[in-house]
Formats: sequence, structure tokens, C-alpha cells
Amino acid sequence: GAHWLERPAADVVGHHISTLLTPYHTPPLGVPQPATTNSSTTALRTMSMVHTGRRMTVEVTERPIEFHGKSAILSVVRDITERERAMVALQAAKEYAENIINSSLDIIVSVDTERRIIAFNHAAQQAFGYQPDEVLGQPVHLLYAHPAVGTGIHHHALTNGHYTGEITNKRKDGTLF
Repeated sequence: GAHWLERPAADVVGHHISTLLTPYHTPPLGVPQPATTNSSTTALRTMSMVHTGRRMTVEVTERPIEFHGKSAILSVVRDITERERAMVALQAAKEYAENIINSSLDIIVSVDTERRIIAFNHAAQQAFGYQPDEVLGQPVHLLYAHPAVGTGIHHHALTNGHYTGEITNKRKDGTLF
């Protein structure tokens, strides 16, 4: 386990983790975060630098234990640098996709597996007359002139992987289009 600290195990065992990780003050991910305590276990996430200068994000979990009849602290340290980078990249990709969806001139309404609306772009707002907070989480059949048609479309899409066709929809004011 000491290999990612870039030290031999003999240089690590018996030392408190705070002496092995040097904090640094360029937190691009909004860390360090305050420690959370659950019973006798403490966990925190922080940015650190190993003695070679490599920077990383670590998650440290500590709890008191008894080791060979003596009180000790068990420290579990995970290098979560790549996980943090992946989370930042995922958030950026999500924002990029949302920008594309919201800037589309086409109506885009996305639903979850229970057919509840989870995305409603600007073109959909203009066409249907609803604000997102009025439809998000609502059944998609709210938008169909004939809800049974929506059920048929859903089954067709599940069977064939898609649906292409014209649908009569209903605006907030009840007019059909």
C-alpha cells in the first residue's frame, strides 16, 4: 500500500498519515473538505503532495483500533485523483450536453424508464407553454393529445429502439398541435 506514497513500507509504518502527506494550497477541485465523523470513524478528502512533488487528491478514513493490545489509529488512505478528474470531466460533459439540448431549435423532451419527464428544453417550453418546473417529474402523457398514443409509442420504441412519426401534442392551454 505504500507504493503510491513513493516510499518503502518501512518508511511509512508507525507514522501518522499527516506526516506523510504534505498539504498544498492550489485546490482546483474545491478541497480540502471538512472531516465528517460517524461514530468513532473520521473521514476527509484533501489535496496533498508526496515527498517527490506529485500532487494528488486523497480520501483519508481513520478510526481508533486496538493493535497488539495497544490503542492505535487505523488510517486508510485512498488516492482518488483519477476519480476526481473523472467527476470533473463528467460534469463538464453533462453541462456541454445540456447546453446543446437547450440551444437546439428542435423540441427535446427526455423521459426516464418510468416515462416521467427529466429534460425539457427551451424549444419545448416555447411549443408547449410549460416552464420546466411545471413538467419535470410529471408523466410524459401530459404532453400528448391522446395519452394512449403515447403508451403505444413507448412500446414501439422499447421494441424497435426508436420511434419516428408524427404525434398530436397538447399545449398547456389545451390547444393541439
